[in-house]
Amino acid sequence: MNQIESLSLFRGIDAAEIRKVCDCFAAYRKTFVKGDVIFKQGSPHTHFGLIFDVSEGESEYIGELLEACETHSATITAQDKTEVLFVPFRKLSRQCNKACAAHGTVTDNFMRQITQTALEYGQRIDCLVQPTLRDKTMAYLLSQRRRRNAEYGECAAFETQHDRRGISEYLKVEYTALSRELSRLKREGVLDYDKNTYMIK
Repeated sequence: MNQIESLSLFRGIDAAEIRKVCDCFAAYRKTFVKGDVIFKQGSPHTHFGLIFDVSEGESEYIGELLEACETHSATITAQDKTEVLFVPFRKLSRQCNKACAAHGTVTDNFMRQITQTALEYGQRIDCLVQPTLRDKTMAYLLSQRRRRNAEYGECAAFETQHDRRGISEYLKVEYTALSRELSRLKREGVLDYDKNTYMIK
């Protein structure tokens, strides 16, 4: 239950109320192993899913919303042993007949997460449409600096959400090509970095 409590969907709700609201929503959890299909492309989207447990330690995807559209736009498969909490959409959109106080909080949290997910997708598209690897890299780093400054205030150095391999996957570029470009930007004095901490000059 501890990992479920940490999900942003249940922010502001204590453990006892989380159990009640999961019953109210008819939410259920399911375990998948590597290669299992979680959502199939084109199938009706009756539930949304939240990853809350993986087989080996923490994951950057803990609490990530797994799609929220009418039909699934892509097939989503488990990359490792993964546990997902499923919640029916219809339960969110209807008035709770048990007068559950936490229902409204969950709905608000859900809408907030949908908005955040949309913003993050938009930021990624802004990076992917850049014409060159350098432009993609700088667009990503600038977006990470804006995120850091919005959360903690202005600061020259900032830490990225992803390590270098994660950045290459995010930008859909080769890891070695990204490493060369970062080294080139560092030599040219455009930026400096140490592991996941960067400073744009």
